[in-house]
Parts: sequence; structure tokens; C-alpha cells
Amino acid sequence: MERRDYLEKQIEELGRVLAKILGEFWGLKNNGQAGRGIEHARQSLNEELDIDLDHLLACDKEKLSEIFSEKTTWNETNLDKLAELFFEIAVTYKEQGDFHRTRIICNRILDIYEYIKLVSNVYSLSRYQKTREIEVMMME
Repeated sequence: MERRDYLEKQIEELGRVLAKILGEFWGLKNNGQAGRGIEHARQSLNEELDIDLDHLLACDKEKLSEIFSEKTTWNETNLDKLAELFFEIAVTYKEQGDFHRTRIICNRILDIYEYIKLVSNVYSLSRYQKTREIEVMMME
């Protein structure tokens, strides 16, 4: 029982930190500091969650799945939050004209959604819609 409570707390903490990073990113972006927002997100992921953004983006689909399956804190909700953060970063890169980085990040988001689909029994209409939006963004 104690182990389960501890795990639940870890999962909740990961979710809170991801939400905080996303909120800070939006705040910086809305103040015209999108580049600083990306760097802040990268640094916060590294310092607060020991997540190397560049490493995650460089991983292939299999390695990404391996990373997520190794840590039980990566539940569906937290993966959705990570994908949302990645999406906002991809939109920012697209706005800056960096289509190469946009495509790389979009591919990782699709990999995350595919992983969620494999491990979850829940169909998400919002995830489906976001997938379509990402596919359109990658074609532009």
C-alpha cells in the first residue's frame, strides 16, 4: 500500500511539474519571448525532471517507447501533457520558420500518441484531432 501511495505521488508530481513548465512556456511566449520559453522549457525539463529534451527528440520510436515503459510515472495524462508541451514548441519553431525542427518534434508527438494508443484502452477524440492538426502542420 505504501509503495502504491508513493508511486501515485510521483505520478502526480510529474503531472504538476509538466503543467508548470507548460504554463511558464505559454507566459513567456505570450510576452513575445518564445525563444526564451523554449530554452526555459528545455532547462526546466532537465533540472526538475532529469529529462533531456534533445535526447527525447533524437530517439526513434522504439527507444522512446522503451523510455516511457521503464518509468511508471509516464501515465497517459502525463504523456498527453508532454505531447502538449512538444506541440507548443513545434508551433513556435514553425512560426520562426524552422520547419526542420518542427517536423522532428511533430514526429515525436505522433510517436507519443502511438505509444499511448498501445498502452491505453481509452480512445481520445482530442488526441485524434491533435494528430490530424499535427499531420497538416507537417505538410505545410
